[in-house]
Amino acid sequence: MKRKLTFALISAVLFSGQAFAQSYSNLIIFGDSNSDSGRYKYIPSSTGGSLATYGAFTTNPGAEWTVGLGQKFGVTVTPTSAPGGGNNYAAGGARVSYTAANSNAWSATSQVSAYLATTSSIADPNALYVMSIGINDLKTTTTGGAGNIVDPQNISAINTLGQQTANLVGSLYSAGARNFLIPNMNASKSAAVATALGYTYNAVQSASRDLYSQTVWNNVAAQGINFVPADWSTVFNYIALNPAQFGITNTNVNTPACGTTTASINCGPSNYVTPTADQTYLYADGPLSSTGGGHLTTAGQKIETDYYYGLLVAPGQVSMLANQASIGQIAMNNSYLDQAGYSFRANAPQTLGAWVLGGAQQVNMTGSQTSTSSTPYNGAAGMDYQYNQNILLGGFVGYGQAQVNYNTSGNFTQSGTTLGAYSAYKDGAIWANGLVAYNWLNSNVNRVTPIGVTSFSNASTVNGSNTSVAVQTGYNFDYSVMNHGPVIGYAYVNTSINGFTESGNFNSLQFGSQNINAQVGSIGYQAQAKVGDWLPFAKAIYNSQLGNLDRLVTTTLTTVAAPSYTMPAMGYGRNWTNLTAGIGYQIDPKTVIRASFTEQVAQQSVNSYNAIVSLSSHF
Repeated sequence: MKRKLTFALISAVLFSGQAFAQSYSNLIIFGDSNSDSGRYKYIPSSTGGSLATYGAFTTNPGAEWTVGLGQKFGVTVTPTSAPGGGNNYAAGGARVSYTAANSNAWSATSQVSAYLATTSSIADPNALYVMSIGINDLKTTTTGGAGNIVDPQNISAINTLGQQTANLVGSLYSAGARNFLIPNMNASKSAAVATALGYTYNAVQSASRDLYSQTVWNNVAAQGINFVPADWSTVFNYIALNPAQFGITNTNVNTPACGTTTASINCGPSNYVTPTADQTYLYADGPLSSTGGGHLTTAGQKIETDYYYGLLVAPGQVSMLANQASIGQIAMNNSYLDQAGYSFRANAPQTLGAWVLGGAQQVNMTGSQTSTSSTPYNGAAGMDYQYNQNILLGGFVGYGQAQVNYNTSGNFTQSGTTLGAYSAYKDGAIWANGLVAYNWLNSNVNRVTPIGVTSFSNASTVNGSNTSVAVQTGYNFDYSVMNHGPVIGYAYVNTSINGFTESGNFNSLQFGSQNINAQVGSIGYQAQAKVGDWLPFAKAIYNSQLGNLDRLVTTTLTTVAAPSYTMPAMGYGRNWTNLTAGIGYQIDPKTVIRASFTEQVAQQSVNSYNAIVSLSSHF
């Protein structure tokens, strides 16, 4: 029976698979001029018309936000009208389902159909799909019009329009698409905002846009589709009232960066009203331009890019709270198990022992969407009683702290207080060590989101816990002054992080609770020697996560009622090897000091080092 159990554990360690949160293979964009990065540079907006000088609806050659977002994920965004095609189907003037005669402003319905036609109706499940459409259907306060423009007071028609857009998302989902970003429609929330932007406040129009956006979100959610709902409207309202924070000095649509009559698609540096207008003005063009104006400058596009990017990577960043706690606890459990073995005293039954240890660790994690680095510090003290020649029982308390820095900006400080019990057993050449421990966790989080030329801090305090059970066993072969032998072990570490809500600003988010049930199987070899008063030792242990580490982080906007969305936690490799080398010194017959260094190697996305110093004595 023992042989069968051993073989099963070794097999699980050697052959268990790996899973990682993936980045996006592509960006596929459907929308109107607010997402169009240059369709009309390659084809005219209407039959027989002229080509645009630049094509992007911004202060060219600045990047339109879809281009900027693609760059952050290593994806090139190109209009589908470009030679060889592209991934941006958006068209200035596009509407949900209507396309005027002799126009190249194809509807979102036609855009989606064209995309699916190029893929044989099989959508890429690893791409990010953007659906930003509808504003051109809600531009008038009169009923009717070309293509049945929706009356902003006609609630039934708005609901129908929102359902049509949701159905487009549903068709992509049915074809295999799984990742969606759906921004809401920009709407001035107050007269102060409208005035700052150079508009006359229209409460009916604002309400109609909100209703449309909510209808889209609710109907997409009703289809069981996970998506990121972006509250661009709140962000834009904030910019209008606080432009100086973003380096913007002019927010009036009637005095735009390109001048009063030049359309942004034809606007370059020679058209700027000032040399830095692309960075200090909010609007690129105005209502007197041929495209109707209201399009953002390079500075505005950058803000939009950064806001959306923040929503997409925030869950992965927050998932590091649980990852850090789990990885750190697994490493410390190994130190506690080693200490249990050190505490065992040959030929000294019914004696008390005491020990202290301190350690420092370096942990670097590299993910597809976020990376972190940290230097945890840990300390512990314990006492034990050797019951007889075979059994030792003990307990310990520990404390650790780590500041984890994100590769972009921001950090969190995680601390934990541990209470545990351990035992050691030895009978001839056979030995076994075990422990149980509980760790109270506290994290102070400062998630910083860069947006435009500034950044915003999102603060929160989060509690959690680690519960551990770990065992190791092995066999020692004696050879002169050295003993050596195999080691096999198993550890269960349950990490729980409470849900929390950030406080701070328009991009603060709410996150659901997180849980990791780590199950680590290990197998390896160790050797110890005694040379006078010196006690060198070394070991190599191969480890594998036996449980399923794939998990999702639930995220909810705090600025508007919207469905929650889930994103994969930052993943890391299931398999790794710990290489340890150390030295001890026998200060006197009852006191030993030890120092060890462990390098964790061959774990994908994780690089870790750990140094431990301990002092043990008995009396």
